[in-house]
Amino acid sequence: MSMAQQGKMDGGYIDSSGADVVEIGCDAEFWESLPFLTHTRDYAWSCGVSPWSVYGVELVRAACAIPPEYVLPREGFGAYGSLNMFLALTGFSGDGKGNSTSAGSDLVPFIGDYATIAIPPSGEGIGSVFSHMERETGENGRPTGPAFNQLDHIRALLDYDEISTLTGAASRQGSTLNATLCSTWSGKKFGGWNKSPDKRVDVPAHAYRLCLIAGAQPSTAGYFLDSKNMGVVQRFLTYPVTDPELPEKRRPVTAKPIPMNRFPQGYTWDEYRMYYRNGTGYECKPLTLPEEASREMWAQRVAVNHHKRGDPMDSHRLLLAARVAAVMQIMHDGALTVTPNMWRIASYAVKRSCEFRSEYMAEYRSLKSRDYAERREDYDRADDMMEPKHISDAETDILEKLRKWDDGIGRDRRDMQQCVKKRLRDVFGTAWENLIASGRIIEIKDTDAEGRKHPTGRYCITPDTH
Repeated sequence: MSMAQQGKMDGGYIDSSGADVVEIGCDAEFWESLPFLTHTRDYAWSCGVSPWSVYGVELVRAACAIPPEYVLPREGFGAYGSLNMFLALTGFSGDGKGNSTSAGSDLVPFIGDYATIAIPPSGEGIGSVFSHMERETGENGRPTGPAFNQLDHIRALLDYDEISTLTGAASRQGSTLNATLCSTWSGKKFGGWNKSPDKRVDVPAHAYRLCLIAGAQPSTAGYFLDSKNMGVVQRFLTYPVTDPELPEKRRPVTAKPIPMNRFPQGYTWDEYRMYYRNGTGYECKPLTLPEEASREMWAQRVAVNHHKRGDPMDSHRLLLAARVAAVMQIMHDGALTVTPNMWRIASYAVKRSCEFRSEYMAEYRSLKSRDYAERREDYDRADDMMEPKHISDAETDILEKLRKWDDGIGRDRRDMQQCVKKRLRDVFGTAWENLIASGRIIEIKDTDAEGRKHPTGRYCITPDTH
């Protein structure tokens, strides 16, 4: 039994390493707070990528290796919380997303038994990764009983090179991808209902482990903006693949993987399979969080109920911190009780994730603004080139209509502006003034009884205009 577990049984909360309470105020303190974090930073630098991106991949792969029955406690959540984890690796093309995932795989080379790495194209496709409906058949190949849920995999790591793949799938009419991602992140029951029992997919709650890694270039951040109202972006950890603090001189470091024996054992394949088929013989195993975490979660619930919500983009921040802390504790010493120190370390990691996400979104908006400005310049340049032709076309159109209405009455400016082609109305004023200045149209004047002429505001073509 670990010191952390013994401390919990004794009613106290102590750090599993016996260290004093830590306060993380900067990145350097974070990387020096735990031995495996220090090694993650050094190994990431030796691979030429950001320690944060390697840490994110390492964290997601470790979460995938934890059996799905291990969950966060009900306290503070109202229901069991899942350890399923999503990660966005941000950077431009060629910045090192592939190197980051490779380095993270070196530090956690396994994702557990009964696992698969997949890229399903839809919400329904995610369900089919885990199970499918099947019937027992007789010797003649005909079904002999009702359809049952057949387990295929208990763990899945979805690896998308570009988050635009999610954008395309989520934008299809009737797509359930975003809704499915929200449900699976929380470990809820999901699947696909079909009129035919043989085609239904039914994945039980907290009986699967689903993790996701996606590359996210700034130009594709529209997916995050489009899905934020559904709560998708709030569920992602977001870390960059580049690091401005990367040392100029490379220092080779050999990868030291997290020991497999730190990860808890799960049910056997037959036990998982029977639960999928019959819904029996399965219980969740909640981890323990420190009292400090419970207080923060309750304070958040009070704020929400009192309509004092903070930034909507941070609505799942404490849930993220809880699962990050739980996974890090297991990576650190295999303990199933999260210490106060680990909670603080994890909270800093999530805080930095939120900051990196804001930088990523700001870069996207900057790119969009520059693109808009460039397009506006192109439009203005094209308008400048086309304006003389449009003015000439407007002059011709005005003359043709006045010639057609050569009834001696003439037409005023307002009538003529309504009569010209719509695409030429923006330059009508210039064309009209040009025609007057060049003498091609003249104003008709009335003569009163005393022989004095008065302007009428109506114009006609001059006799010598062709």
